[in-house]
Amino acid sequence: MHWGGFSQVRATLTLLEHAFSNPDNQYFHLISGDCLPLISFEEMSDIWDGYGDVACIEIMDRPDIYWRLNIKVPFSDNGNLRKPFFRCLNKFYKFLGSIYKFTCLPKKYYCYGSQWFSLKRSHVAIVLNDDNREFINNFVNISCADEHVFQMISIKENFRTIGNQRFINFEKKSNSPSFLSLEQLNLAKSNNFWFARKVNIFNKERFERERN
Repeated sequence: MHWGGFSQVRATLTLLEHAFSNPDNQYFHLISGDCLPLISFEEMSDIWDGYGDVACIEIMDRPDIYWRLNIKVPFSDNGNLRKPFFRCLNKFYKFLGSIYKFTCLPKKYYCYGSQWFSLKRSHVAIVLNDDNREFINNFVNISCADEHVFQMISIKENFRTIGNQRFINFEKKSNSPSFLSLEQLNLAKSNNFWFARKVNIFNKERFERERN
């Protein structure tokens, strides 16, 4: 699996398929080892049920990066996207995608958001249906497809959505989130976020000790 590549989407689908195969699973949270639940999953479920049938996914309008959706980049999933040569080559594709549209992705669905989300079983069933599997295949070789696929499906399927309930902090001009301090974790919890990202093992343990 490579940063910015379709392999991230494929891995997410594999996780969803595996979790969905168990009919007892009703709530699906995509998290990584750098994520920290700030409240129990039981509390999340109770709060979520109060919202009704909503998907917790971040959806934003970012016209400045929609060139990604207009052009396929053949090296987007080879693990080298951040290396200097491929960064320069990527600028050429960015230039072309900013002027011309080469894909069949409908512009009316264009949007952007964090790859980390929470969905209910009803949403996952729709994401995994045959129509959307075919739709997802259109994202092969789309740069950073993981920041567009599930957001665009949410719009396409008219999901009711709220934010992804995750506290994530980006330093200025950084493409990656910073590791959070204990103070930031407590702030996130006091502001009713469900998860915090990114958190190192030291602050995870400190937070857990204080919570217990």
